[in-house]
Amino acid sequence: MRQENRAIDSQQGHAPNTTWQQQEVIDYYRAAGADYSAWSKNLHMHLGFYRKHMNPFSREQMLDEMPRQLFQRLKLNSQSCGTVMDLGCGVGASLRIGTQLYPQLSWKGVTIVPEQQACCASISQETREYSRILVTLDDYERLLLPDESLEYVYALESMSHARGGNKEGLISEMYRVLKPGGRFAIADGFLLRAPEELSVFLNYCHRELCRGWALPILSVLPLVLTTLEEKGFENLEAEDISWNVAPSVAHIPWVSLRFMLERFLARDKLKTLRKNHLKSCILTGITGLARSSFSYCMLSGQKPVNR
Repeated sequence: MRQENRAIDSQQGHAPNTTWQQQEVIDYYRAAGADYSAWSKNLHMHLGFYRKHMNPFSREQMLDEMPRQLFQRLKLNSQSCGTVMDLGCGVGASLRIGTQLYPQLSWKGVTIVPEQQACCASISQETREYSRILVTLDDYERLLLPDESLEYVYALESMSHARGGNKEGLISEMYRVLKPGGRFAIADGFLLRAPEELSVFLNYCHRELCRGWALPILSVLPLVLTTLEEKGFENLEAEDISWNVAPSVAHIPWVSLRFMLERFLARDKLKTLRKNHLKSCILTGITGLARSSFSYCMLSGQKPVNR
């Protein structure tokens, strides 16, 4: 009965049986989601990836590159077939890049925010190229999908919205919905130790960052890697890409200052959720300097073919 009710909610455009924690996420994106347009004209809601010979002043180019790097970890190529799902897709920016690069694949995304789903649908209707993208309202910790129904899944700075430092709920669902041999890729910021092991200042930064972005806790890298292994994933790779991300982080102070000035001149008084969002953006650069406690990583792996 619970699954049937969730299916009806998803079809009717309601967030599926939201918990208070999920409602915080929904409220956050309703309040601050539009502000991401100041960060990216293509509506990316993540940091960028800098590679050699790229222009570090071209933020949009670096933002476009991040999902490309994830797709490389998924080992996508022109011969790949099947379905790719974005777990926590925002307004679908990475999905749109995916369908441009690999039009032979089926591209899907899930979000718990109705406004994000509506935005994706609107863009798809306006542009025929994106009409094959399907975004549904669903909780990535209990997906409305059959077992072993996907070839690829990825999470681009969405894993931190999952519960617990080990993100077991999300990892369990990834394993359940992937077909044998299916691959996953994750890009996100990680704690390198438990929050209680941080200094007083860094613990404060972590709490405020989570409060501003409606996160329960950042992913704790050692716990996540252990959980991935325990669930049965193999060929695991964990890459520290903090220095690749740093050039885009350097854009944050300028973008934030310009945004605040524009809002002031427009006499747009920022409400608490939007102020906290801006504060978290600034804290990203501060925490990123604490290299022994925080890291930005890309994880990838595969569900065994024979189990």
